[in-house]
Amino acid sequence: MSSFSNPQYMYLFEMKNVWWSIFCVYNRFHEFPLTLCQVLLNLCLNARDAMPGGGTITLAVDNVEMDEAEARTLRGGRVGSFLAFTVADTGVGIASENLGKIFEPFFTTREGNSTGLGLPTAYGIIKQHAGTIEVESRPGRTEFRLRLPIAGEDMPG
Repeated sequence: MSSFSNPQYMYLFEMKNVWWSIFCVYNRFHEFPLTLCQVLLNLCLNARDAMPGGGTITLAVDNVEMDEAEARTLRGGRVGSFLAFTVADTGVGIASENLGKIFEPFFTTREGNSTGLGLPTAYGIIKQHAGTIEVESRPGRTEFRLRLPIAGEDMPG
């Protein structure tokens, strides 16, 4: 019996390929793969928790160019080449009255086991690497979009 017949092993195998691809494309910061792992893990755990009855988590990676018009629409946005990550889920969504608070330390809507530090930590890591993070949510779909400057691009001072 192959270990890949178990969905958990397949998931680990797929994630190793994703991390290797990310490392090859984006290696400006030597600690970056580990911090990116933390960001994506935080987003995926939140997505899992938003789907108590099951659902789908989608991870996507792409190279994108941000022009001046788009950069103006994003807090901290700037023109250039970026590695774009999307983490989406088919969960319950984030209430509109909470969207403005989700990156605040200790803010949580979960009772019991949440510190309220996962999203603020993700936000801090992305900002530390001169990136942007946005979220759109409605019942049945939440999508986080991350953009990080491609290695070799001029980084802000």
